[in-house]
Amino acid sequence: MFSLSRFLFLCSLPLTLLAEIYYTDESPIVPTYEETPSYETDDAVAWVGPSDFDYPVPNFFTLRVDYENIFPGHLKMQVVGNDDAVGLSELNVVASYTKTFCGKEGIAFGVGYTRAHLDWAPNLFFAQQEYNNLDLSISGMTDRFGNLEIKGAVSASLDLSNWDPGGSTFYTITGWGRYAYGCWCGEPIGWNLGATARTGLKHDLLYPIVGIDFYATPRVKVNFIFPVDMVIGYKINDCWTAELAGKIWNTRRRVGPNEPFAKGYWEYRNSGIELGVRYQYFPIAEAGVHVGSTLGNGELRVSNSSDQAVSEFDLHSSMYVGGEAQIRF
Repeated sequence: MFSLSRFLFLCSLPLTLLAEIYYTDESPIVPTYEETPSYETDDAVAWVGPSDFDYPVPNFFTLRVDYENIFPGHLKMQVVGNDDAVGLSELNVVASYTKTFCGKEGIAFGVGYTRAHLDWAPNLFFAQQEYNNLDLSISGMTDRFGNLEIKGAVSASLDLSNWDPGGSTFYTITGWGRYAYGCWCGEPIGWNLGATARTGLKHDLLYPIVGIDFYATPRVKVNFIFPVDMVIGYKINDCWTAELAGKIWNTRRRVGPNEPFAKGYWEYRNSGIELGVRYQYFPIAEAGVHVGSTLGNGELRVSNSSDQAVSEFDLHSSMYVGGEAQIRF
């Protein structure tokens, strides 16, 4: 059966060919997009990126908004009936203050709001669908060590829906280094190594960060950095970029005290592939939209207040759409 994910994969194949057919300019158009992690637990972090060092003033504010809506995917084993399906949407709003030092280091302080909506009806385990969090983050980056760039971030997410700082707060910690070694298409190859973790909500999560980034052609930038930045970008011109991206979600929340499974947990895990387009008015503003499909390997885990699994459900593939925008001032 022909799926949307296969269609998106086939659409990505002409990117490199188009770059060579329609453009003969040998000088690369260097992308200025932030290359921030495409990993769900880091969406609430105000990241310092390489382009922040090129901003005309050393201290500035940034406002960023992003939204993702994964349409309901049917459960592979139905609980109630043939319409039993689970979807997830998330909204992040982050305001941050960034300070750079001599064009070599930067630090950012962020405060934000996250709204997660679990679309599951009928849900036999809990009635709560909306989850609201206050996000606080600090991140930093330095490229003072020659070919070595180091960046990292720490964030805390406090549950505003069921206020319990000790039991409903979770933390994310991410850090990695990028070492530029070798050359391809006139630009250095970046070798990336690090880790990203989430702790709290009675469950810890750790992913290694590993991969490379390079220019496949003067206009095609490839970032194969699992799981934080998996993007192939085709620079159409100075402002527009077409992107093929892979994405991983792992969202975990605690339900309220008045549910059948009081203070229990749910965890939504999924992955997908998407096509998108991004516009940049460097260095002031940036915006992008994308459409994609999950890969049919999604899972939803429901557990009690001791995190003992009650049920685990496998999900069929489904479409998703999203977008983001940010402005510096």
